[in-house]
Amino acid sequence: MSLIISDRRAVRRARINLSVSSAPDSTESVMYKRLAPYFDFLSQPHNPNREHQLGELFYAQNAEIENELKTAFDGLTDSIVSFTGPIGIGKSTQIHKRFGGQQNPHIVPAESSVIIPLYLNGVGINTDENCRRFIYNKLRRTCKIILRNIKDFEYNPKDFHQFVESHRADLLEDYESIELDLDEKTTMENFLKNRPYAYYAEFLKYCIKVHNEKNPHARISKVIMVVDDIESKKYEHQKIFLLRLSGFFVCFMNFGITFEHRGFNLHTLISCRPLTHSIISKDQQRNAYSFNKHIQFLRPVPIANIFNARLRDTIQLLGEGRLSASDNTIAADIESWREAKKIILTIVEKLDNRHGNMLVALKNYNMRDVMICITDILRNSKWFERERIESTPGAFKVREESYNTTEAAIIRAIALKNSDIFDGESRCIVNLFENSKSNKSKDLLIIYIIKYFLVYRSHHRDTCLPQDKATLQADMSSIFIGFNFSDMFDECIHFMGANGLIEQESINSEDERERTQEISILPRAITLWNLLARTSVYLELCRDATYISTEQIQTYGKIATVKLRLDNLFHALLDFHQSILEVEQSWIELSIEKDTAFTYIRYFGDTLISTKILDGIEKSVHTLMMEGENEHTILSIEIQSRRNKINNLEEQLRGGISNTIGLL
Repeated sequence: MSLIISDRRAVRRARINLSVSSAPDSTESVMYKRLAPYFDFLSQPHNPNREHQLGELFYAQNAEIENELKTAFDGLTDSIVSFTGPIGIGKSTQIHKRFGGQQNPHIVPAESSVIIPLYLNGVGINTDENCRRFIYNKLRRTCKIILRNIKDFEYNPKDFHQFVESHRADLLEDYESIELDLDEKTTMENFLKNRPYAYYAEFLKYCIKVHNEKNPHARISKVIMVVDDIESKKYEHQKIFLLRLSGFFVCFMNFGITFEHRGFNLHTLISCRPLTHSIISKDQQRNAYSFNKHIQFLRPVPIANIFNARLRDTIQLLGEGRLSASDNTIAADIESWREAKKIILTIVEKLDNRHGNMLVALKNYNMRDVMICITDILRNSKWFERERIESTPGAFKVREESYNTTEAAIIRAIALKNSDIFDGESRCIVNLFENSKSNKSKDLLIIYIIKYFLVYRSHHRDTCLPQDKATLQADMSSIFIGFNFSDMFDECIHFMGANGLIEQESINSEDERERTQEISILPRAITLWNLLARTSVYLELCRDATYISTEQIQTYGKIATVKLRLDNLFHALLDFHQSILEVEQSWIELSIEKDTAFTYIRYFGDTLISTKILDGIEKSVHTLMMEGENEHTILSIEIQSRRNKINNLEEQLRGGISNTIGLL
């Protein structure tokens, strides 16, 4: 299959025949054999029932976020606070820790607060009426709880009528009698029947006012509405809900604007993804309701802390030394078992210190998935465990020196499991060079899309700024002139979305006539991009699942599908690099010819992807091959020659800007 750009020569590419397979090694690591029942629990950290049962014992502290949530509503001004972070980073855990996990509203006397939880997971809010009903039902429950807390109180409709009339008489105009002897009870009943949302908003104000008058020593000074799991809904439904909630926020301000006047404040915490927050902030209808504060949750709890908490609590549940989850068999040598537990915690801490940022980013900050990834690594007997020990469970010892925690070993353990075959798609190590099995003429589009986002972000200084898909496609098309671009672009975007490289959100216009798709880059894509310059291991994996030149098939054949040997590995990778460089050269020559070099650099920068890839190969060569060896010398000469070619190509690109500016 060939990649044809304008009328230039084709860059010949072909896919390796992956007919040779290597059956996964089913043997688990020695560490897993020793602690198998505990691994089974550790690999299921997403179980909400278990977290609920263990409560505080299951929790790993995040002091920074806890403090921000604790002080977010200390002021005497009404506030709307956004609490953003990737899915799975622990926003809900922090919210439940701070405000309680129960669905029902509750009073917190120690903080003089009423908490109204608006947890949306499993709640239907797809229409305005559903949003209203959900919110006013929460308000109704809140009112009941407050009234129960007032001693010797009897509700009088006349008092409530007078309260509403004093500051929002317009709400009652349609329901009052024309007669002089007004029937306040009937008026309020009609108000409730026809406008329940407004009724319960007013009734909540009334209940708090009465509560504070009757309980001067136990006043309610804060009403905190906590919105969580909004990201489980489509953006259109999120928008409906937030607009309705913001309307309630304004409604509260009609009853005296200041704290001194009404004696309490309304605060709202909205938990959402960074992409959702960015889109909401730009929405015209949301402009009327400004966010007072933005809490960004971008630094999760360290992996070792979470792992330690999970293991500790699992031991509390199962007891020490359990050798089987199906029976109560206990290790004969409990001290050896405790030593294994100590070693596993040491190794996890080492993994966290060395590779924690990479592992967390590869899982897009989803700490539930990170925990599963960690347990997968620890179970890996082929790439993580240095030596194989066959023994009866309970009779062997776990040794710290038996495990390889280098970056290369960890990448292979994640990408290959206990096998030699890299599929390039199904795990968090994704093949950035994998474009299409049906159309092999899009060699580097995925990497170029990532590069576009990285350059775009650096210009706008925003870590989560989304880009409209149509604009992105138009920008890319302006560079790749002569491409049959549309279908290829859509397929790449689909691949990136399905493999967690980008995040997407579809948005309807206000008149429903136009639908746009906002795209934001995810940490996984950036991490894989950075791996290109750090190690050749990632490129080695990608090479096994992507396209290589037809000449290489005869040279490397089946070896390429299993595991390249050190004596041919770097030559194979340099051949792969050459194929990539040829594609980039074709695109750059085309941009210079079409006078789009200035735009090329504006979108992708002036450093080639080939430069990063060569950096990774060179670092690996120096790491794995001894200085002075003949093979090392040959590779070093070839790498330097390749770097000179790339430097010349980058200079041509920068020179193309001068030509473009001259034409302008």
